[in-house]
Amino acid sequence: MDDQGTWPTPLPPEGSTAERDFDRQVMDELRSDPQALRQIGGVKGNVWIVLAPVIAVILLIPAWMQWRATGSGLWLAVIAAILVVATLVWVSRVKTVMGQARQVLGSHLVGSVGYGIGVVRSIHFPDSTNDDDAAADLSSDTDLAQDASPRPDAEPDPLVSRDVHASQEEDLPADVPTVEVELTMAVSPVQGKGFTATLIQRYATVDALRLEAGQHGPVRYLRRDPENTTAVETRLEPEAVQKIYRAAALN
Repeated sequence: MDDQGTWPTPLPPEGSTAERDFDRQVMDELRSDPQALRQIGGVKGNVWIVLAPVIAVILLIPAWMQWRATGSGLWLAVIAAILVVATLVWVSRVKTVMGQARQVLGSHLVGSVGYGIGVVRSIHFPDSTNDDDAAADLSSDTDLAQDASPRPDAEPDPLVSRDVHASQEEDLPADVPTVEVELTMAVSPVQGKGFTATLIQRYATVDALRLEAGQHGPVRYLRRDPENTTAVETRLEPEAVQKIYRAAALN
């Protein structure tokens, strides 16, 4: 195997990005973990977020009444001091609590999300009962796109950057035909035993024609249910993908 994967990059699901879908699954995983919720709720300093405003109001009421009764500027200074101190204490505790909560979240999420290398075993088009007919239909639908694509022997346009070419799969026009493909793949995880997963990914029709058994690349999944939560990983840097390949090979 190479260290960058051999399959085409899928498109985000309609109406949402793949990252948001997976992050939503991760948050559902967190909400289903009572221990994590208890730790987040028990972060030290939570009580001061409520007490600081309450104590400030209790002190402000008599100070305000004294200022109204005497008109002394001293009481105005006391009121200002109470507001400043209460604000500083509240902001400080919020920052501290948020930092501690992020640590708790990080410690639990590290054990919830797994990575591995998936190898395509079979390809199926859910909208068609015959995969050969579906592939033929896809081929006819993409004739125009293939005719319009640059020829392999054509000179590259020096005015077009590599970054633009790399982002074409992510920023496809709305009229580009797409298709959902059901992939069955064998997954070699970084940790744990291998498993077989079935997932549905959306591809540009041209890319769907390039899919074939034996292609491979990085995947992510939730450890509690890897067979049903596996998805193609598209947001990792090349260095991270290399590490996944090496770790999966050593596992």
